[in-house]
Amino acid sequence: MSLPKFFIGMMFALAIVIGWSYFDGASARTILLRAIVCAVIIQAGYF
Repeated sequence: MSLPKFFIGMMFALAIVIGWSYFDGASARTILLRAIVCAVIIQAGYF
């Protein structure tokens, strides 16, 4: 997969996680933690 496609896909995935967390009523700290964990998992899967 090319880097631009990966980057766009990662942004959409992070937006979904952040939106889900926000509508779930999570605190800003929890939203940030979930976004970081999601980004790390996606990045690890890319390599």
